Amino acid sequence: MGLPTVTARARMHILTGLTTNPAAPEHVLIRLAKAPWAARHLAWRRESIPEELGAVLAASDDEEVAHALASMPSLPLSLRTRFAADPDPEIRAAVAGRLTGGELLERLAADPDATVRTAVAGNAGTPDRLRTRLATDPAATVRTALAKAWRTPPAAVHRALLTDDDPTVRAAACSDDHPVPPADLHAALLDDPRTRRYVAPRAALTPELAERLARDPDQEVRAELARNPGLPGAALDLLVADHDFGVRYTLLVSPRISHDLRSRLHEEVVTGAEEGDDEWDIAATLLPLAWTGRDLAWVRTAPLEERLGLLGSAMPFLRYAVAAQARELPGPVVARLLADPDPQVQRLTARSAGSVPPEELERVVVDHGDLRKTAPGIMARPDFPTDAFVRFATSGNDRLRAAAAARPGLPAGLLRMLAADPATRVRAGAAGNPGLPLDCLAALLTDEDPDIAEEAGTSAVLPVAWMEELLTAEGLS
Repeated sequence: MGLPTVTARARMHILTGLTTNPAAPEHVLIRLAKAPWAARHLAWRRESIPEELGAVLAASDDEEVAHALASMPSLPLSLRTRFAADPDPEIRAAVAGRLTGGELLERLAADPDATVRTAVAGNAGTPDRLRTRLATDPAATVRTALAKAWRTPPAAVHRALLTDDDPTVRAAACSDDHPVPPADLHAALLDDPRTRRYVAPRAALTPELAERLARDPDQEVRAELARNPGLPGAALDLLVADHDFGVRYTLLVSPRISHDLRSRLHEEVVTGAEEGDDEWDIAATLLPLAWTGRDLAWVRTAPLEERLGLLGSAMPFLRYAVAAQARELPGPVVARLLADPDPQVQRLTARSAGSVPPEELERVVVDHGDLRKTAPGIMARPDFPTDAFVRFATSGNDRLRAAAAARPGLPAGLLRMLAADPATRVRAGAAGNPGLPLDCLAALLTDEDPDIAEEAGTSAVLPVAWMEELLTAEGLS
């Protein structure tokens, strides 16, 4: 079967897909790299670059290509060495940010340009020996990058950064993903407007200090103070009366307020919310996503009895936090979560619980969809029923048909049907399926939707002869 006739516009979309096609041989990619736009795509979008292709791209004298290559984690050593000596400090910095030790990183740590040393300081792969040296670098940008990246510095280095002459360095060194600053430095750090917010949740509080911080004009200081486990009752009362959205949100997710107070604050936020205002931002954006970060970490580590007590809460964000960590929960509790009236509770439980009946996994996806923005989702579970995708293929819901179309191993007859589906998302799913029959791929290469033509260009089914023919038609010899 030969390559179908495609328009020049479609060909560009197919070749764009080809830049990320994992099955494209190196000689094809080298030809493709002769087009400047394709060279940039290859450098930015591919996960790895073979050495010969990398040399071709590096010889293009395109600064954007060079920067992309230098930033690539898996760049061949010969190219790393070349870019580490590049006259452009931005290129050297890009290399410095990806190295994990070795002679090159040692050399770049002493680079005359602070941009390069800053990249070394911020690199998680920089050895502690070099980090200690960079902690006294004359450039504040280097010391700041070092303070941000080095989460567990030796005590002497940490103290030096916390007392640095530059306030940005001090602030970077006392954020809460670092060790608690030494107690003898708290007073100075609390007097400093640049570091006060970072120390407020971690300092030992007297009633006078707590009240002063609770009245601080900086809303971030007041919000962070609400996280302090030693917050006196009088200061808490001041924060409860504070209507700043950051303070209100921090209190709502705090483990240290009573259930009744949390309920009252939540009711005030929900009933007072109007789209676009601070209360709406808390109710519609911050609270529904609180389970994803540190704010509800206390729910994950709370005793089982306490977590079970949250299941009856009228505040969905608390149930989300329980459901997101359902792996160790007993079967009856998992069943209760799977019957929760909130679809997000069901989705989170289906994703995270240790054992869920296959029919329940399928039901949750059918009724409420998968967690598409968090990976892995429900359908990625190893115990998700594979025969569900056969049923999804004939569903009236194009979201489910799209999931079936992308599923490797789907029967060819169903895949043929889905490749011609009227829904764009379904055809796009089929276009990337490694089991797609070649004649179906040919039809998708000429699809009127350019995104589908591009997806078809990424297909492992695409014959090398077709790739070469497309390149020839584009004038890339």
